[in-house]
Amino acid sequence: MRLRTPLPLPCGTPVEIEAHEMLTLGSVCRCVPDKGSYTIGIQISETGRLKKTLMDAQQDGAKGPA
Repeated sequence: MRLRTPLPLPCGTPVEIEAHEMLTLGSVCRCVPDKGSYTIGIQISETGRLKKTLMDAQQDGAKGPA
């Protein structure tokens, strides 16, 4: 996976990416300057769906059955 960031991240830095109800875990494997920012490469180690938090569950319960 490749991302852009305003600051450099050292190789080996653990990262956690949350997007579209998915969680991706990995570590930085590459970081290069790119037009005033940095392009980082992520070595992915795990992916999975995010679980609902207790707060989400409580809000769903307050809405009642669908």
